[in-house]
Amino acid sequence: MKIIHIGNIANVSYLLCHGLTTEYNIDTMLAVKDEPINFPFIYSKNNNPYQVNFFVFKTQRDYFNLLSEALTADILQFHGRIKAKQLPLELLHPRKIRHFHGSDIRNQSWRKNILLKTGSSIVREKVLISTFDLVNSWNDAQYLPNPVDPIFFKAFSSQDDYSIFLPARFENQTKGIQFAFEAWDRIKRLNKEVKLKVICWGEDLEYYRVKYKNDERIKWIQTLNQSQMAIEMVNSSIIWGQFKIMSLVGLIELEAMALAKVVMMKFEEPKIAEYKPPICNVNTPKDLAQKTLQLLGDEGRRNRIGQQAQEWVKKNHSLKNVTRKLVDIYNNLI
Repeated sequence: MKIIHIGNIANVSYLLCHGLTTEYNIDTMLAVKDEPINFPFIYSKNNNPYQVNFFVFKTQRDYFNLLSEALTADILQFHGRIKAKQLPLELLHPRKIRHFHGSDIRNQSWRKNILLKTGSSIVREKVLISTFDLVNSWNDAQYLPNPVDPIFFKAFSSQDDYSIFLPARFENQTKGIQFAFEAWDRIKRLNKEVKLKVICWGEDLEYYRVKYKNDERIKWIQTLNQSQMAIEMVNSSIIWGQFKIMSLVGLIELEAMALAKVVMMKFEEPKIAEYKPPICNVNTPKDLAQKTLQLLGDEGRRNRIGQQAQEWVKKNHSLKNVTRKLVDIYNNLI
């Protein structure tokens, strides 16, 4: 079997290619346009720890070479919304998958989504969606969990620095970052020791840097690679997730859970019995502050929740289990 993945979003296709190759010995290739945004989240064609087979295209000749390569594949798997240059590949190949990852549907207007569905129907592609909250937005779409990078299941030495880690992007509209800072304003008045760690990324970063420039208990961290992110999480007492899209557990939250850390976020469980992640759900900034303070004072409870979270992520989001489901989809298509 030969599979070509086209495009990379949040490093998911990179990990899927790695899992398909190592777990199932499937001939897999990742084709990406020669732009930084299309390379894996941390890695690139010159920094490829899992030795994924890259096909990088930039020129017209590269694109024609990709067309030729695609015709030899059993299945093409496109990541993200349909793009004009992909249409020849879609029309020429009999077996293709369109893999959506959330924002590529969620952030589109209803008119664009109608066009997207119409185009998808015309080219007769199988549709996969990575987040439960969007499965019902697309007829006959199938849910495929996001895989967690295996590095987050490794054992790291831990030195708890008595901190809350907020790794989400500084974006009010998509991540609800103001929710977290309202809770922090309460916590820092009630607890004089705990620190807050944040990563310097997102469109609303400068607003918060100015507002909290005199808060010496906030640690501003530059963007991290995967291993650095894992170490920062392990050394934190509690991980705060996102507080906007209530039915979505994102990759960062999953990575924290894989490390057996407590994740706190605003979450509304989908009406699907098997998807009940062991996270600490909060409704308001006051609720987040109170529950955070309670957990900071109860290490045993934090450890129990963390172990439950790790087992849940292994079962539902480990690379081995996700790629097994993907291979079943491939076999049904073929």
